[in-house]
This record gives sequence, structure tokens and C-alpha cells, in this order.
Amino acid sequence: MTNRYDLLDIIRNENNIIRAELMSDKMKSDVMNLEIKTLQNDIPMINKGLDTALKEEEAILLIKEVDYSSYEKFFESNKILINTPDKGKFLLLKEVSSEVVCKNLHDTCASSLSVALFSSYVREFVLNCYRIKQDSFYIPILVGFTTG
Repeated sequence: MTNRYDLLDIIRNENNIIRAELMSDKMKSDVMNLEIKTLQNDIPMINKGLDTALKEEEAILLIKEVDYSSYEKFFESNKILINTPDKGKFLLLKEVSSEVVCKNLHDTCASSLSVALFSSYVREFVLNCYRIKQDSFYIPILVGFTTG
């Protein structure tokens, strides 16, 4: 069985990962509070992927360097506009494939694995926390996992 540090090493050794570390409870709380702001948008956004990932035992926050135009297409393909008669319109951001981090991440020892993207509010917050320029080529990703 792989432990959380083995999974962290796998992620850190992947190409284009510039930072990866276990999330503290405070960081998880800060992220959730910022994601809640997306509910105040003209069209509220519900980040189902983030909710699923944070329900896992552990969470790794990573920052990956990407081609931004590819990321935008990927982000848009995981966002669904839902129009309901009783609640109106809202956006749903789904959980994403673990291949966005690395091809064999899902084949690791984790018994459960969830990968999520963040809203722009959280992206900006995370990059500021790590003193990374608000360069459009860096995106934070959350990997929630359970090892038992």
C-alpha cells in the first residue's frame, strides 16, 4: 500500500508540476470559503469536483504549468450550464480526470481518488499564497485521496 507521501512523490515527479503539498485544514477552509463566493455570481457556480475531493481523507494542492488555451478548453468542457424551473440557471463544475495531473495517478495505491479544478477566486488566492505571479500558465489543482 502506498502512503500519502508516496502519492505526493509521484505527483512531484510528474512533468510541469511546480509545487505539490498536502493541504492543511486551514487551507481547506480558506478554499471552501472562497468557492462559496461563486454562488453570488450572476450565474452561480457549484464546484461538485471540489466538494467530492475535499470529502476524501487527504488532499494535495498542486500547481501545474500548462498551455493556457488547452486549460481553458478543458475547464469549459467540465463546466455544465443547468437551467431549472425552480432554481434558475447555475453552473456545475464536475470532477475531472486524474490524467490532468498524470497518466498513471489513478493506478496508484489510493483506494479512492478525486481531482478538482478551482474557480478563478481560488486560483488567484492559491497563486498569491505561494507568491506565484498571476501568470496565466499556472493552475492550481486539488487531488483528494483515501489510502485505506
